[in-house]
Amino acid sequence: MSIRTEHVLNGLAFPPDPHGEGLHAVTTPFTEISTRTGPLESDVRHGAHVWLFDGAHRLGGVVLVCRRVNCAEVQQDAVREVEPWVPSIAHLARRQRLALTEWELRSLLDHPDKVPARDDFGDWATRSDAAAWRRAVLAFATEQDPVPPTDPAAWFPGAAERLGHAVLTRLAGEQAAALAAAADALPSAGAPLPPLTDRWKPWPAVMDHGSSTWVDEIAPLLFERWKAAPEPADRDRLIAWGLDAGIGKLDLHRATGIARSTIDRVLSKL
Repeated sequence: MSIRTEHVLNGLAFPPDPHGEGLHAVTTPFTEISTRTGPLESDVRHGAHVWLFDGAHRLGGVVLVCRRVNCAEVQQDAVREVEPWVPSIAHLARRQRLALTEWELRSLLDHPDKVPARDDFGDWATRSDAAAWRRAVLAFATEQDPVPPTDPAAWFPGAAERLGHAVLTRLAGEQAAALAAAADALPSAGAPLPPLTDRWKPWPAVMDHGSSTWVDEIAPLLFERWKAAPEPADRDRLIAWGLDAGIGKLDLHRATGIARSTIDRVLSKL
């Protein structure tokens, strides 16, 4: 799947507003950027960003240190690196959005008849409002869910809870389907895996220099695929990919069960 690259003017760190359709990348101009130098430290340097989008959804991005004369080339190299992985990334991002929706609904169901509200000091708390709580639960429903036909204010006792749990069941199924789709969209087995560095971060971790990366999300899918069909050649390709992606030997051993001596042997050939 191709990625459309556009050059837009925007601030130092914030991505442009989502625009366009399908999977595409947006590049930013050469400017000052903030790069992470420690857990709570950053440094201002010069470079640019590449942001990934799936239609109106932000998938993440990368912060690139470069010179003005080669910035566009560095950005294009970054796009070419991530392109084989973007279909899987898009499905994984959708799964993350579904997980967030599930968490929000569970939080609502944990406080029956109460809705979030700000107190006199501007802090978030909950206030009792059974009708508003039912409407809030209803807002999570889609055409796929068994919504009672009457107004939420007149629902029979337990109707909102029943609807909420039906929605949770649907969300769990959609998350499982998104994960399966991400695995199906991986680059083909039986050939060297395209490289992917841990500089690519999901949204919004790329904004706050978070430690999570798309490698962290993709690697388990590759490990599970290899375990399902453990071919020696694919094993060696997986080891090479994991080491290049920044996964440590011990973590690779623990995640796959591949002997550390085998990992060392493959490493010696790289």
